[in-house]
Amino acid sequence: MPCAEAELVLRLLSKTVIHAYESTALYHELYKGLDPERVISPSDLERLPFVDKHLIKEAGARAVASGLNCVAIQNTSGTSGELLFLQRSQEEFSFIQAFYQELIRRIAPTGPRAILLLLDVPGHGTPTPVPTTNFVLQSSIVSKFGAARTEQILKNRYDMEGIEPHVSSLAGSLSQIIILTNYLESENSLLPGLEIKRISVTSDYMSPAIRRRLARYWRCDNIVDRYSLSEMFGGASSCTQCGGFHFDPILVPELVTLGSLKVTRSGSGRLALTSLYPFVQMQPLIRYLTDDVFELRPSPCVASSYFYLGRVGHCLIDTFGSQDVLISGSALYDTLDEYPFVVRQPASELAGQGRTSTGKPFVRGSQSFKDGRRLVVLAVAVHPDALFSAHEKRKHEEGVRTTLLRRSPHMRALVSGGEASLAVEFVTMDDQALKTFDRQAVIWTSA
Repeated sequence: MPCAEAELVLRLLSKTVIHAYESTALYHELYKGLDPERVISPSDLERLPFVDKHLIKEAGARAVASGLNCVAIQNTSGTSGELLFLQRSQEEFSFIQAFYQELIRRIAPTGPRAILLLLDVPGHGTPTPVPTTNFVLQSSIVSKFGAARTEQILKNRYDMEGIEPHVSSLAGSLSQIIILTNYLESENSLLPGLEIKRISVTSDYMSPAIRRRLARYWRCDNIVDRYSLSEMFGGASSCTQCGGFHFDPILVPELVTLGSLKVTRSGSGRLALTSLYPFVQMQPLIRYLTDDVFELRPSPCVASSYFYLGRVGHCLIDTFGSQDVLISGSALYDTLDEYPFVVRQPASELAGQGRTSTGKPFVRGSQSFKDGRRLVVLAVAVHPDALFSAHEKRKHEEGVRTTLLRRSPHMRALVSGGEASLAVEFVTMDDQALKTFDRQAVIWTSA
């Protein structure tokens, strides 16, 4: 972590723990017998217990700080199966406004302000207002009318003093940006005068295949993938130098082993995050266990490099042995996103289940054991109009298998050693293998 960022964490971490202990009943109970003032560095967090979504939800008002004015309710997306509602205060909103306004005053570029088009479908309650150097236009696409309106926003010339004449940046959820790209391609839309200089995506994992497609259509190589959670203010940004993610200095990330929940400083683990005071005040989250798996890898960057492996339920984990991630969700999506005939979940009425759908693939994995050998089977839904011959079907199945093993070193080692097998099967949507498909959080089942 760069010196300035490390100094910020050290200054705020103790205040964060003391604030939670003194102002919430939950943390006062959890930290009974502990001295919050002794938590002055990230390593000191290991003395404190973890919290998770279930505990915060069960605690209710006991997890909310007293003496603050609630002005907003935010909520998680519910992709893990349940919503978590979070209260935000006027005090933290005011601090965030003042902090970023001062930051902008110090670093604001000279010249006209860039126009950013923000694409999102509101689903997380009242957003936290954050000042920006951009002039922001906003749209959402849930119908063809919304797509046509967004196309006009892109085509329009804006004659305003101190503002650039055209949209030059895109930001928003990955699904919304893919839907827009699909629509413009299908309409053969021409965007004269438009030069997109930056694309920032959130809300979903972006595979290399999707990144290449967006870069090709928008003629933009500056694409940033933002990892974020509704529970947290802040997140992490992808890095072109190392390929991983670097967390914002207003969050403290930890990786814990998937089995024993012990902090690990290398390899893969479940992500725990601490939100720092005063950026978050009314509903503090300290050592909050997420459902996401990352891997810490060496890199040329000064900041620690975290590589996203997927949600816990999207990863095949060796729960009976090493606790290694045998097949990660990212390896699975990186592989399947290269095959246009894979059926995907619809993200809107524009997406359908066609070849340009924006959602995750319909896929189901299972593992069983026979004579001490691990048998792994991956069922992948393909479009009925793919018209494979038996030979082509086997060829593509083997292609997926080979690529998946190349991206999964722990699974590859087990297969090479004869301790496991991996089979890939292409099926149709009515196949029994997909009857238990979980749209939310689980790909793998064990027999």
